[in-house]
Amino acid sequence: MSSFRSGIAHLIERFIRYRKASGKSEPRTYTPHAFEADELRRFFCECDNITPYLGRKASVIRKLTVPVFFRLLYSSGLRTTEARLLMKENVDFEHGVLDIQQSKGYDQHYVALHDTMNTLMQRYDQAISALQPNRAYFFQSCKNALTLYVLFLEGEGITPAAFTKACFERVTIEKWIRWLKERRGCSPDTCNVRLASIRVFLEFVGNRDVGLKMLSSPDPTTGIGRRDLVFMILLYATAARLDEILSIKISQLHLTGKKPYVIIIGKGGVTRTLYLLPRAVAHIEKYIRDVHGQSADPEAYLFYSATGGKYAKMTEPAIDKRLKKYAIEAHELCPDVPLKIHAHQFRHAKASHWIEDGINVLQVSFLLGHAHIETTMVYLDITTEEKAKAIATLESENDKSVSKKWKNPNGSLTSFCGLKR
Repeated sequence: MSSFRSGIAHLIERFIRYRKASGKSEPRTYTPHAFEADELRRFFCECDNITPYLGRKASVIRKLTVPVFFRLLYSSGLRTTEARLLMKENVDFEHGVLDIQQSKGYDQHYVALHDTMNTLMQRYDQAISALQPNRAYFFQSCKNALTLYVLFLEGEGITPAAFTKACFERVTIEKWIRWLKERRGCSPDTCNVRLASIRVFLEFVGNRDVGLKMLSSPDPTTGIGRRDLVFMILLYATAARLDEILSIKISQLHLTGKKPYVIIIGKGGVTRTLYLLPRAVAHIEKYIRDVHGQSADPEAYLFYSATGGKYAKMTEPAIDKRLKKYAIEAHELCPDVPLKIHAHQFRHAKASHWIEDGINVLQVSFLLGHAHIETTMVYLDITTEEKAKAIATLESENDKSVSKKWKNPNGSLTSFCGLKR
């Protein structure tokens, strides 16, 4: 086995040198390192011998997690982000399969585990569940950066009433970094990781309404622009998954009744009905008349391939290319629009707006096509407490005794944000 791995490593190194010599190297400033068998052995030996610091819970979790996490990366070829964002519910121990839902682009895929890795992950799951009984992610952080940031703001005297975007200005974040170093004893590497998490959070907040900002980019006077505009309108109006929108056929649209709707075929062939507002219906009807004609074939795809014809749906890379084009145009007018946009942001924006508009989380879960409400809770950062309140509201619509955290100016900032100390 050792000689086989060495041979593979040698081939990889030769291929990298060939790519560089032929001018086809990737635009990177480093050469990937192919680990030798002995290097891997010593690396995993260090992982297995992490010593917990004074029995702290976070340190114990780290000792349990690190050996399993890196063995998973090595044995499966997962990207680091794919492993970090792996949901507990997407690990199928019975069949030894991981459902990777958050990856580059739209590349949702399945990864088969080796029997030894599957057994190792089962043992880890049993051990870590005693320390983190209600974790959503398979590798759950003990205390995330946002919780630490809110604790810092609380120590600075920030109340819920004073919790504004000013709390995330550069000077405050730099002060937080110093607080991490001096008060919590975090190393520079740990501070960098915490800072990266805050950046991701701020990017998420800035991207929530990105779909709406892009609707002015397509040119409705052209065929392609009209198609792209209707696609984005339908994507936002339904909060459906990208493939669900691309798979819509004319027969799934019911636009003439008092309550126009579209039938969405989701994962596992499960269907759900999503109602459409008049403005969206008007755009869709005009698009169908212009593109499909007065007598549209019910079996034709609403958004079809230019090369394959009306019975071949558009591909995800094709629509991804169009969205990125509009993102560039929208970014010039509004810098808040990110250049690296993806269709899922429309879905998340609409789901968030449903919650803000007072739609119950259980109803939102159905509209999104989630099989379990826990998925919706993680998807929208909904706490277990809010889930219980949502269920209570459904059970008794007349019960108005549910307290509103945002109307309690005397409460702590941590409680206001639904975080635990």
